Amino acid sequence: MKNVVKCGLSQPQVFHHRVRQLLLGLCAGFGATLSWADEHITALPDMTVYGELVAANEVDLATQPGFVSVIKREEFAGTLSTVADILKSEPGIQVRETGGLGSFSTVSLRGSSSQQVNVFLDGVLLNNVVSGTVDLSRISLGQVESVEIYRGAAPIQLGSSNIGGAINIKTRKTPSASGSVNEQASGEIVVGGGSFNSKKTDAALSQQFGKLRVAGSVGYQASDNDFEFTNDNQTEFNPNDDSVEKRHNNATEMANALLSFDYSLDNDQSLQLRAQHHSKDQQIPDVFNSADTTSKLDTVLTQIQLQFADQHWREGSYATSVFYAQSEEHFYDEQGRIGIGKQNEKANTDAVGASLNGNQLVGEHLLAASLELKQDDYRNQQLLGTNETQSFQRQSALLGLQDDVTLWSNDSLLQVGIRLQHIHDEGELPSTESKPNVDDRETYLSWHSGFRWDMNPELTFKSNLSKGIRVPRLSEKFGDRGLFIGNPELVEEKAINLDAGVAVTRADWVLNSALFYRWLDDAIVATYDSRGVGRFENISKALIYGAEFDFVYAINDWLTLDGKATLQNTENTSDNPDQHGKQLAGHYQQAYSLSAISNYQNYTLEFEYAHESGGYYDSAEARAIPDKDLLNATLQWHLDYYAGTTVTLEANNLTDEAFEAFNGYPSPGRNFFISLAQAF
Repeated sequence: MKNVVKCGLSQPQVFHHRVRQLLLGLCAGFGATLSWADEHITALPDMTVYGELVAANEVDLATQPGFVSVIKREEFAGTLSTVADILKSEPGIQVRETGGLGSFSTVSLRGSSSQQVNVFLDGVLLNNVVSGTVDLSRISLGQVESVEIYRGAAPIQLGSSNIGGAINIKTRKTPSASGSVNEQASGEIVVGGGSFNSKKTDAALSQQFGKLRVAGSVGYQASDNDFEFTNDNQTEFNPNDDSVEKRHNNATEMANALLSFDYSLDNDQSLQLRAQHHSKDQQIPDVFNSADTTSKLDTVLTQIQLQFADQHWREGSYATSVFYAQSEEHFYDEQGRIGIGKQNEKANTDAVGASLNGNQLVGEHLLAASLELKQDDYRNQQLLGTNETQSFQRQSALLGLQDDVTLWSNDSLLQVGIRLQHIHDEGELPSTESKPNVDDRETYLSWHSGFRWDMNPELTFKSNLSKGIRVPRLSEKFGDRGLFIGNPELVEEKAINLDAGVAVTRADWVLNSALFYRWLDDAIVATYDSRGVGRFENISKALIYGAEFDFVYAINDWLTLDGKATLQNTENTSDNPDQHGKQLAGHYQQAYSLSAISNYQNYTLEFEYAHESGGYYDSAEARAIPDKDLLNATLQWHLDYYAGTTVTLEANNLTDEAFEAFNGYPSPGRNFFISLAQAF
């Protein structure tokens, strides 16, 4: 059952009449739009409103005209999953993975590329300035509190512009302060395991000392991923060489840690320090499943953030923060089984930045501003041969302004926003190129707008129009050790996004539906010469359109149906005769899922059926992606005689379906997991 998003007020502060009307209108309208509950939201009489605003660097989901979904911790607690796994059934989302628990996973929204989706961890951008892609599987769910999904343009609090939407992963928070000293500690321990020698351990603990709240968590997850599959040896039309084999060199191992300190200076001001660490070691099989392959990718992510927030500054709030993030990757393929040629390289990215966010109530307007300064330093070293290195640097300054204004007696809200981003790139071109090093400065402009109309307490209309961009990656501009030639003349990818839809909320059911269009221009694609050396060019464009549906029906007290569907068309409109009019590679045309959730006494049983079809592995539509039909089941048992104890049983792919999101990289067949969680 979905959770109602509430915008409430809890600390004493009296606002004037217009401000009160604005807040009440936002609460009533967006609570109905974003979620559903057993009780209808009703109009409130004139009254004095007391409370606190959402922190300036947080997104108040109840005031968003965009199409937003939130996956809360109670929906995935105790499961043996990653962030990528819990996103799979959401409408408009497509997750592609190389196969198995913790395997490399990318996400796209509404037919976008994975590089066009901004992924944040507690508001800090994870997209690498060189590769642009985020491996969602490296974020363990052990320290995740919720995942926010923004389809289309994201609000200015989430920084850089985007084409394909944004995902904000929020880590677990400490409990609310009550002012007492040495309160009893609270925490949770989870252990589990299952098929393919999969295992999981998570532990979390929080303690409050007066105004200081301290929380920490550690986690470990691993799997051999040695499932059986039918290997066709890359000869699809020759069954004579097919054989059933175990997947070789496909194991994953992950660890994570989180430490958080929250100190309340007074009722309005707070100081927070968060440090988090993720590490992942992943073996990489080749497409032939060779038993002697030793390729692997090891990654480490460390992030530290210090934040000061004032919840009540005049009739608004502000927050300022400084952050540091380090990403380290080591790719080992000295056999030359995975990429182009033999490789053994290390890449380090260091990001440091500061941000200032503020919002202010002015009459019928809620004004917001965001300023972010950031520097990314990248260094890549090839450990084979000449030990050639490359180093890049990107300095960026981003200014965002946004206005939310209520109209028509608070029955509607109009949001307009603009972003101005200045980029300064410096870097060394590969030694194979005769051009000098690059020193490039560019300024980019993007904007977004949204409109919401609460026609009545049960029906809400939403529409959004935006211009989004994707700034070229450093590897696209500077090249990659002779494998790709740099192109400093690249311009940003551009897209006009349009969507419109309605939310219907009744006592026992809710329906959210939306139509979306995207006009993509100057898309960056790689072209190759006769030597096999690539160069990136702004030569592609596309038209993407479709529809999304999300329906929840509470049949009675013990049975709920949850259905989701996405229909989309991704048409290549570039001038390339081999691709014009064809679908973009890797995207399905239709996807839908249906879940039945039954609650009886201390048991919760869920069956889920998911389907995807209508895609191609390549842009020439020469190789179709097989249809995917999965049936999964989950049983949770909340024990009576051990308070806080939950046993979770998972049975995935019950029909033993064979599927490859990436050609040559199969997903596991039928598999089972069990976990035990103890809260205290």
